[in-house]
Amino acid sequence: MGYVNEVHIIAIAVRNDYRQMGIGEGLLISTIEMANQLDANVITLEVRVSNKIAQALYKKYGFQIVGTHSKYYSNNDEDATLMSTDDITSAPFQSCFRQLKDAHKQKCAATFVRMV
Repeated sequence: MGYVNEVHIIAIAVRNDYRQMGIGEGLLISTIEMANQLDANVITLEVRVSNKIAQALYKKYGFQIVGTHSKYYSNNDEDATLMSTDDITSAPFQSCFRQLKDAHKQKCAATFVRMV
């Protein structure tokens, strides 16, 4: 197996008042695009085991659960779920990513029109 260039997401956060507007998904999309520009092959992250909404978003974008870090979060000793993608340069990943990105763009455009 060859050398893998990995991007590690430290945090994606959206203020409570702005959740459910597609902002977190947009940040994830931008991060994946940057990883592509950096010629990364894999993206990894940790997410609280209790944060099922974030885990669902990451799974939607091809992240899979690969492990657990015990007592990862120091504020409450909560465990973290370790998630990682397969090769983001692969044709199947890129095809799925383009479809999800286009759907997100359309959803956000419709949301913006409703807000104006």
